[in-house]
Amino acid sequence: MVIGGEEPRVLECGACCGQMRPAFSQRERASKRHVIESSEVCVNQRRSLGVTVFQAPTEEVLATSTETFDVIVLSHVLEHLREPHKTIPLLRDRLAPGGLLYIEVPHTPAEALRPRIAPPWAPPSTEPPLPFLPPGPTPRPPQATKA
Repeated sequence: MVIGGEEPRVLECGACCGQMRPAFSQRERASKRHVIESSEVCVNQRRSLGVTVFQAPTEEVLATSTETFDVIVLSHVLEHLREPHKTIPLLRDRLAPGGLLYIEVPHTPAEALRPRIAPPWAPPSTEPPLPFLPPGPTPRPPQATKA
C-alpha cells in the first residue's frame, strides 16, 4: 500500500466482524487498525485481535475525534446513517492528506423498487421496501443556486 507510509492508519466504520480487516492485515501487517462498531459481540472480537475500537455512533466518533487516518472504509454503512450528508464532511476532516476514502453502498435495481404483485397464496407483507429510510417523503438534496 502506498498510502500512509510504513504504518498506515486504517479506520473501518461499522466494521461488524471485520470482513475488510483480513485484506488490510495481509497487505499491511504494520497498519494501525481502528474500527467504529456498536455490536457488543463484534466489539469484543475486534478487541481480542488488538484492534482499537470506538463503541459509539459513527457520527459522534468522527465529530469528537482529532485523529486522522490514511484509509477510511465504509462498506455498506453509509445507507444506515441517519444523516449521511452531514457525515461526509466529518469523514473528510478525519482523512489524512493524500488519504483514501472508500465508500461502498448497495445498488438496488430500479425494478426492485416497483411494487411487487404477490401471488395469491403469499401471506401479506407489511415490511416497507426500503426499511432503512425514515417514514414520510424522501428528502431531496438542496438544489444548487447560481451566484
